[in-house]
Amino acid sequence: MLGGAAVLGGGSRDSGISGSLDSIPVNSVDSNGRTALHMAAYGNSVAAARLLLAAGANTEAYDITGSGALQAAVASGRVHLVTLLLENEASVGHEDKYGNTALHYACLLAPSKSADTILSAILTKHKHSHRCCCHSNICVDIICLC
Repeated sequence: MLGGAAVLGGGSRDSGISGSLDSIPVNSVDSNGRTALHMAAYGNSVAAARLLLAAGANTEAYDITGSGALQAAVASGRVHLVTLLLENEASVGHEDKYGNTALHYACLLAPSKSADTILSAILTKHKHSHRCCCHSNICVDIICLC
């Protein structure tokens, strides 16, 4: 699948990925419904994600569990990928089949500077209220005032 090639190659011209990506199906999915953008998020490859987004990768593509690349990046604590996906209009309010949004996954991250940065980035884009259990399973009501 392209996703593996893009992530493993790191998106550099030396990796065999060069020239125009217009003819490459960047939104193709594997047997789990994951696109190359999902794989870039799981693999923490900002370079591959940038390349895929420039080629038209869909930030609203969801795998068989309903998770998008944003949820994958958030759940893995990938600050730079979260920021990049939010800049490219990834939906912060989309719920996976378990009812979790990117905000819920951010609340599950262990307390850290990365977790705080991710929560802040999501809350800046998020437009709804949610109840979620944040650090140490303390439930709080999060109301976005953006």
